[in-house]
Order: sequence, then C-alpha cells, then structure tokens
Amino acid sequence: MATPPAPTYDVFISYSHADQAWVWEWLIPRLKAAGLAVCTDRESFDIGVPSLVNMENAVAASRHTLLVLTPAYLASEWTMYEQILTQTQDPSGLRQRTLPVLRQPCDLPRRIAMLTYADLTGKLDRIDRIGSPRQYDSVNPVDSVSYFSAVYDNESAGLIESVRRGGTIRCHISRRYMTPNPPD
Repeated sequence: MATPPAPTYDVFISYSHADQAWVWEWLIPRLKAAGLAVCTDRESFDIGVPSLVNMENAVAASRHTLLVLTPAYLASEWTMYEQILTQTQDPSGLRQRTLPVLRQPCDLPRRIAMLTYADLTGKLDRIDRIGSPRQYDSVNPVDSVSYFSAVYDNESAGLIESVRRGGTIRCHISRRYMTPNPPD
C-alpha cells in the first residue's frame, strides 16, 4: 500500500460565511501568528474547480479540520459536507482530525457532540457589547476583563497547541483564574 503524501497544511478552517468576520479578523490571524499553515476557501481553493472537489482537496491536504460551530454553521449543507469528509477519515476521532470550536451556543449533532471542543463562545464579545465589563460579583471591572481575557486566550492557546501537536485540545488556565468568580 502506498504511503499518502504528507499534509500541506496544519489545519483547514470549515466555517459558515455568516461567521466570516470573526474567522478572518480573529481566528486566522492567531493561527498564522502561531506559525501554522492554514488552508481556507478564500486563499487555498483553486479557481475553476468545483467547490466539492476543492473541499475534498482541502480536507485531504490538512492534518486537521477546524469546525467553527455556530447555528449558521449547523444550518449549512456545505459545512455539513466538510464535516462528513473529515469524520469519514477518522470516524471515532482517535486521530483527532476534527477539531471543533464552539463559537456560539448551539445544539450539536451527536457526531460532533461526542468530541471535546474549544469553547470560544465570545466571553470578550459580551463585555464589548455591554460597553464595560459586567461585574459578576463586586470585583474591580478591570479584573473582570482580565478574567475573561485569560479564559478566552487560554482556550485559543489550547486550540493552537492542539493543531501544532496534532492532538488533544487542552486548556491550561492558571490557578489564579480557575475560581468561578473573577479574582480580586
């Protein structure tokens, strides 16, 4: 049996175009800054080739496929195709080819829900929307921002390390930020 060629990319990003602002402004710059080779529809798909073939090629050329999970993602037939392509190559998840990232709360199908995901549900976005940090108890607002920044940054760092290592998503939050309430 012939040995398959080494992957060209570390990760293929599977996302709904409804979520493209976050993917292109937040996620992809961080992955690339970490030195990862990122495959995307916008930068890596060949012009004139059917989209389905480009998706197959992207999954085959990448060590992992990162699923940006949102309600829009789950409603898309195109992203469902990308999920199935990836999970067909690793149906039980033992090689961790599928790396789910929960961007917005949503009801996950069982085939994805069985996998541990990185929680990037926008803790910092909620702070920005309010206009100032929400005080979860009577702590200093600056500490609330620090708390959420640490959680969010550590989840994304865990995701990046997972892609780099080719394995498990691990989140290492310092003890200072492991309490249910933000620190004093």
